[in-house]
Parts: sequence; structure tokens; C-alpha cells
Amino acid sequence: MVRRQILFPLLAGVVALLHVGVAQAADPRLDEADQAIQKAIALLQAAQNPSNPQQFNGHRKAAVHDLEQARKQIVKAKTFADKPPKDNNKGKGKGKDKGKQGEGKKN
Repeated sequence: MVRRQILFPLLAGVVALLHVGVAQAADPRLDEADQAIQKAIALLQAAQNPSNPQQFNGHRKAAVHDLEQARKQIVKAKTFADKPPKDNNKGKGKGKDKGKQGEGKKN
């Protein structure tokens, strides 16, 4: 019993510290959007059109394809959000002040 009283708070503290150290840069709504898209894909794939043997004339298939593309874009957005920003000013300004030598001064 004493072990449990000591071990549990210790483990809870370790878990809390680990959780604090995890950086989640991407907006959690991206995950929600991805889950909604997964549900939409499942619903579209389960949809039936008994009055038409062509099953929605390819429109359902196109919608599923577009939703799968949207999921790929969400992955790219999350990857971008998790990357540190690049320093775009590196290398700029080198040679910027170069010009024709001797220009401006006349003897």
C-alpha cells in the first residue's frame, strides 16, 4: 500500500513532465477536420443508389478522390506547422552595395 502511495504520484509527475515537453505546433482543429473527412469518405462509400445501377455516375468516386486529396493537404499543413521557420534573410545583402568602382568621385 505504501509503495502505491509513493509510486503513483511519482509516475504521475513523470507523465506530466513528459506531456509538458511535447510540442504540438499544429492546430488541433486540423486533426478534427481530418476525422470529419474520414467520416465523410466512409459515408460516401457506404451510400447506395438503388434506382441507378451506375451508382451516382462517378460523382461519388470523384468526391472520395477530392476528400483524399484534402487529407493529404492537411498532412502537409501539419508538417509545415511543425517545422521551425527558415531564416530567409541568410545571404541577402551580400554584394548589395557593389557598384561601378570609382563612380561618384571625379578628380
